[in-house]
Amino acid sequence: MSVTSGEPLHHAEPLGPFALLLSAALILVNAAISVRFSLGLHRTLAVASIRCILQLSILGYVLAPLFHFNTWWLVLLYAAAMVAVSSAETVSRPSASYKGMLLHVLGSLGASSGAVMAYALLLVLRPRPWWDAPYAIAVLAYLLGNALSCVAAGLSSVVQELTLGRLHVEQMLLVGASRWEATQAVVQRSLTAALGPTLSHMGAAGIVTLPSFMSGQLLGGVPPIQVARTQIVVVLLSAAVAGLASTATVLLAVNSIVDQQHRIRGERLRPRSGQSGVATWVQAQIGKGWHAARSETRRLVTRLRLASRQRASWQPAPQPRSWLGRSALGRRVFGGTAAEDDEVLSISSRLRDVMIGSEDEMESVMSGPLSDDGHDDGHPHGPIRRSST
Repeated sequence: MSVTSGEPLHHAEPLGPFALLLSAALILVNAAISVRFSLGLHRTLAVASIRCILQLSILGYVLAPLFHFNTWWLVLLYAAAMVAVSSAETVSRPSASYKGMLLHVLGSLGASSGAVMAYALLLVLRPRPWWDAPYAIAVLAYLLGNALSCVAAGLSSVVQELTLGRLHVEQMLLVGASRWEATQAVVQRSLTAALGPTLSHMGAAGIVTLPSFMSGQLLGGVPPIQVARTQIVVVLLSAAVAGLASTATVLLAVNSIVDQQHRIRGERLRPRSGQSGVATWVQAQIGKGWHAARSETRRLVTRLRLASRQRASWQPAPQPRSWLGRSALGRRVFGGTAAEDDEVLSISSRLRDVMIGSEDEMESVMSGPLSDDGHDDGHPHGPIRRSST
């Protein structure tokens, strides 16, 4: 079903900055109510208003070139970014989280929305081209907005059931039930809570509420009958995405918290304190990354300092000792310790001189016999005493 856009309404003038300021001034009413009744929400309202204005303004500047070029890879890239932001927003809403929750939500939302979008664009809506950026992005935004609330409600119900109501599940496990039998009631209540917003929205659509997707088309000048049919298709598609994503996320959450040994691993749940939202989650991730980078930098600086100190205190390896220092005689002479090379050489030279002198004296003694009075005939200066070596 291809949708033809009508001419824009001629009586609607383009909105300027002054119109935005007039609409933002109405937030002061809520701020005054917060101050009067001491609600403490005036600062939160101010921050939320500024974020809303900045985010939507940036969105307008981002979508302008995307709609202008209208290529399939740009549409796919922007759609992946939308799924990632929706997943981060979803995991920030439950009161507790577990390891792998973001990957579970990302996979569930990505697979369900991708399959339903391919079915809708190729078989149901059939725009020309089938990846038409204004059409594809508008429909995907509507699907993700509805699925986000449903998946967050399902995850919150699982966390609450397996923390506050874990006694019944543990009793079922103790009597021999498997983890899927013990958590069947938990899965049923969680899926009922997840699909509740979708059922309420489908029941009130067209009577109490006018969906934003339909409002935009009416303001764009599309005929009301065509707008109604398009809105029916989009609501049914969003219900399908919410059902698939919620079911997959709830089952993955139960599988992570209750292990294969049929035990509730309550320690895997990490309570979350503070505000929720994708901005808070991104801020927390940036803080974790900053602390990790700072600790790694400190560790690297410490290693460099130790390496520089070791290099400054490095001494050259001692030269190999002579044969005298390594011999048994050298160890006896030097008291069993390894002497330095200069000491070994000096002592060995002295010992060599003494030994040479002793040999000369022995030769002189042996060459000339002693007289009766103890004097050597060849040495008139007196007797030569033998020096012991």
